[in-house]
Amino acid sequence: MTRVILVCAVAVLCLSAARTSLAGTFQNGDSYPYDYEVVGNGESLKGTIYDDSTIYGFCDTGCRLTLTQTGQTIDMRPDDHIIIENGVMKVRPAD
Repeated sequence: MTRVILVCAVAVLCLSAARTSLAGTFQNGDSYPYDYEVVGNGESLKGTIYDDSTIYGFCDTGCRLTLTQTGQTIDMRPDDHIIIENGVMKVRPAD
């Protein structure tokens, strides 16, 4: 019985790690906040990313991300790292 519980616990940890590695990041490298809209999974959500901040676990199933102020839209995959620099969103390569 203990062995079954241990195997289940390891499986849950592995699945959690895999899901975390697929979660994207959304970073604001500018010194002022931006409003954004996210469309994914049939839902539309609005929010604000504050100056010099990062949101982890963002768009974990992929989404379309739009900066409200500029209208710029980018399709974000689950493992993307999107950064705003000088008012422009870009996909930054993984480290």
